[in-house]
Amino acid sequence: MYDHGSTNGSDAASGGIAVLPNPILLINQRGMVLDASQGAAGMLRVPREELLQGGWLRFLKDAPAITRHFADAAERGLTAFEFEAECLRADGLRVGFDCVSLPDMPDHFGVTLAEGSRDRHLPASYRGKYDRFLEKVEGGRAEGYWMYDAVENTIAWSNTAFDLLQPGGPADRDAVITGEHAHGRFHQDDRDRLIEAVVACLDKGEPVQCQGRLLRQGGAIRHISIRGQRNGDGTKVFGVFSDLTENLNAAILAREIEDRLNLVQDASRHGVWDWHIGREEMFCSDHMKRILGMTTRGNGVAIAQVMDTIHPDDVELYREKLRACLTLGEPLSIELRVNVPDSAVEWVEIKTALGRGPDGQPVRIVGTVSDITRRRRTETDLRTAQAEAEDASNAKSEFVATVSHELRTPLNGIIGMLELLSQGNLTTEQQPLADTAADSARGLLAILDDLLDLSKLGADRLELSPETFDPAELARGVTRLFGPAAGKQHVSLTFEAGENLPHAVSTDRGRLRQIISNLVGNAVKFTRDGTVTVSMMSETAADGRHMLRCRVTDTGIGIDGETLNTLFEPYSQGRSSFAEFGGTGLGLAICKRLAERMGGEIGVDSTQGQGSTFWFTVAYEPAKPASRSVPGSEACAAPADVPVPPAPTVDRPARPAAEAAPAPAASGPAPEKTTAAAGSAPAAAPGPAPEGTHRGHLLIAEDNHVNQRVITAMVSRLGYSYDIVPDGAEAVEAARKGGYDAVLMDVQMPRIDGVMATRLIREEERDTGAHVPIIAITAHAMRGTREEYLAAGMSDFLPKPISVKALAVTLQKFASRAESDGEEKKSTAFAAHSA
Repeated sequence: MYDHGSTNGSDAASGGIAVLPNPILLINQRGMVLDASQGAAGMLRVPREELLQGGWLRFLKDAPAITRHFADAAERGLTAFEFEAECLRADGLRVGFDCVSLPDMPDHFGVTLAEGSRDRHLPASYRGKYDRFLEKVEGGRAEGYWMYDAVENTIAWSNTAFDLLQPGGPADRDAVITGEHAHGRFHQDDRDRLIEAVVACLDKGEPVQCQGRLLRQGGAIRHISIRGQRNGDGTKVFGVFSDLTENLNAAILAREIEDRLNLVQDASRHGVWDWHIGREEMFCSDHMKRILGMTTRGNGVAIAQVMDTIHPDDVELYREKLRACLTLGEPLSIELRVNVPDSAVEWVEIKTALGRGPDGQPVRIVGTVSDITRRRRTETDLRTAQAEAEDASNAKSEFVATVSHELRTPLNGIIGMLELLSQGNLTTEQQPLADTAADSARGLLAILDDLLDLSKLGADRLELSPETFDPAELARGVTRLFGPAAGKQHVSLTFEAGENLPHAVSTDRGRLRQIISNLVGNAVKFTRDGTVTVSMMSETAADGRHMLRCRVTDTGIGIDGETLNTLFEPYSQGRSSFAEFGGTGLGLAICKRLAERMGGEIGVDSTQGQGSTFWFTVAYEPAKPASRSVPGSEACAAPADVPVPPAPTVDRPARPAAEAAPAPAASGPAPEKTTAAAGSAPAAAPGPAPEGTHRGHLLIAEDNHVNQRVITAMVSRLGYSYDIVPDGAEAVEAARKGGYDAVLMDVQMPRIDGVMATRLIREEERDTGAHVPIIAITAHAMRGTREEYLAAGMSDFLPKPISVKALAVTLQKFASRAESDGEEKKSTAFAAHSA
């Protein structure tokens, strides 16, 4: 209703409300329209002039009933009433009439129109949805009407406008509202602007159009839009309030969400896109447009324009993935190349999520686009760097292998000739000199082996060869090996086997022996008049693996804390306080890498001046025990008359051809504690053949003249005759003629190498049925492997430098005519090599 203030009929009739956009009518008690706003004409969809007087009734159903509403209200003195009427329109629009009496115009009513429901013309299934829609629209409009009387300086309000200004009950609405009172209700920053707009409307006829903040009781602020127009004589302004608070809050919230999304996109470097399937356009966020170099205004971008940015070679892949996303519902994740002019962007990553409709069918795809150019370049650089590192590692390995081969060739001559010289008639003064020279050559060979192992471990080219063996027997063999050296140091060297140590395990026997030998050799070297104890037990790791744990404890000089920090680094020996003891500083570094390569670890506990305990673990697989060998049986695997090697260096394991062992004991379980003999008497090995003895005829394929002299001298002393050829091609031709008990085949030779020559010989033997033992001789320790030689058809191999003893045992197995042809000839060189 209109409360407080004054209006008169002439003001209304003069068109004061005609310019208002809101649907308002001025009607008398007979139902005649005295004035109508443009908003009312727009709602009813008829010209304004046709609404005046009784014309408006022609557009409504049941006009007599409508006129009776106004007559009854005037007769009964009602100040407010409302009703609904249906328009004569195809859509069946229903209009609500909110009527209030005007205090200064008896029997006249101000009528506000509002759209009602259309549900009587709608299917029942739509009525509920439409009702909710109308509820949202009507609830969010919150409009009210006002009139300012410049003469009286008073304001008349509709209930909605009054409640917006000053919420409360009827008592509040009865209060007198002056212009100053209303003016004071606005935010101080908006008051002058509002007054200026009203004054300009009264003086110049300019419509009032402004926004302001209304201060409600309790301090709440409402944002409103104020519109108005003066009457004919310029004394009044008719206007409407529109409450914008909810819309502004929603806009602010939407802006905050949009800003937040943009910040997230900027922070994550992701662009966002949204495609409703079937449309020719898709939504692309600003960040996505920047990634793809798009300058199109707005966020609607044609599909074709987006596809043009994808590299031609990747378009089909993208389409294939997109089809899979649509048909199978699989999330799309793909990396593509793009063509973005004048941009550093080369690669993008696209990820999507599929949106489905109520029927479960795909209706839209929402996704992200990320610039991954930097990552792809980094990956490319890493692959290039890795390839270069691998090439460098391979080059280093090849270099070490080549150097090894070149060094082993003269070492073969040196050691071979020294052995032959030592077996001659030397004087008591000459013999120690020859022995020292031979020991020095073997020491050089051990250093060379260390370098090869370190190179293979560094290049991750070391292959493990698991086999089944008794770990206790292996450890006992090592302690017996170092027995003579321990005796010279007055050291008690013992082995203790744990109760849970299995009799059979499967792991790399040779590498395990190498670690134990290195640690025992170090312990013996750094202990004087003390003890060295080797112990071994089994345990279970946290992940369930079976582990061997070995400890080597000595009462030697111990290690200081500074040295402990670098003890397992390569070449640390030269930097430590133990440099005076000699060594390359490679042994412990190799042990560490071997232990880790075998699934374990290594460590040390030491106190300077009191001794050290080195420990390590390696993984193993349980194995079925074989028949238990008797202590000392290792001597059967290789010649046992090897001279006791010199005391090993601090970090380099001794590399004897076989483990020296005492005489065999009675069969039965090995004792839990074994003490190494200080000097066990070696068993006899095959020696020089008696004069006139002929043990067999050999074919020797060797291209190096020094090695030819060494090998021919050795086989002659052992009682074998021979033919010699300088390359693999002639070896194949000679073997074709036959007449040889065995072939000693150098691996690296001109024209045809030893491996290829062996394959050719074996190929021809398939037709003839013959079979001659072929024993490889190699100085290429890195390249030549057991598997490669066996696959080529070789029977055994001897690594250079060749010792007379190893050659004697191997030839006795394969080429000695005194041996039965039916006896199994098992390679002891392979066994020694794998150890």
